[in-house]
Amino acid sequence: MKWFFFILLAVNIVFFSYHYLTSPADKLEVSLSDLPHDGSIILLSEAKDQVVSPVAIAKVEEATVQEKAVEVSVVDQPVLIESCFELASSSDAARAKTNLDKLIDAGFVGSVVESQVEVLSGYWVVTQPYDSRKQALKDLRQMHKLSIDSYIIESGDKKNSISVGLFSKKHHALKRKAVMAKHGFKVVLKENFRSKNQYKVDIVYRGINKAPSPATIVGDVDGEIEFIEKKCPEKRK
Repeated sequence: MKWFFFILLAVNIVFFSYHYLTSPADKLEVSLSDLPHDGSIILLSEAKDQVVSPVAIAKVEEATVQEKAVEVSVVDQPVLIESCFELASSSDAARAKTNLDKLIDAGFVGSVVESQVEVLSGYWVVTQPYDSRKQALKDLRQMHKLSIDSYIIESGDKKNSISVGLFSKKHHALKRKAVMAKHGFKVVLKENFRSKNQYKVDIVYRGINKAPSPATIVGDVDGEIEFIEKKCPEKRK
C-alpha cells in the first residue's frame, strides 16, 4: 500500500506542476479595458474567476472619485446700481457740510465742492466819465444842492464819473435815473457784480437697490434744496 500512496502523491505533484508552468501569467491579472464600460466597480468579493491587479483597482477608484466630485456652480455677483446727484450750490458752507454728513450716514459717498462765482449784486446809476475832475466837481456840487447823494469815482474804468446810487432792485434804479434826467444830468444804469463763494455737494450712491431720496435724508420738506440727478462719470479701465 505504501508504494501505491507514493505513486498517487507523485502523480498529483506532476499534475499541479504542469498546470502551474503552462498557465499564462497575463491571465492572472485583469486590465482596465477588461472591466465593464458602464463605470461600475467590480468588488474583489464579487470576482469569481478573475484576479484584479492593484493598478486596475487604483484606476477604477480614481475614476469613481472623479465621477462623484461635486460640481460647484458659480454664483453671479449682484449688479451694483450707481446713482449720482448734485445738490445745487448755496452760499452756506456749514449747511452744505451738514447735508453731506447726513447723506454719508445714509450710505452715500461724496464731498463739498467750493467755487467762486460772479453774482449780480445790484444796479448802479452813474454818469459817463468827465473829461476832467474839475468838470466832475462842478456837477457834483449841483447834485448836492438838490440833495442827491453822490460822489466822484477816483479810479478804474469809471474814473471821474459820478455815482448817484447803487440799488438792489432794478425798478428803484430806474426811478433814480428818471430823476437825474429831469434835472438835466445824463446817467446810465450798470449791472454790478461781486465775487461770491458757493458750495455744492456731489454725491454717489452704489447698491443693489435704487438710491434713497436725498431730499428725504436731509429733511428738505419744503423743497428748498435743488437735487439734480446726473450721469455718473465713466470709470477708468
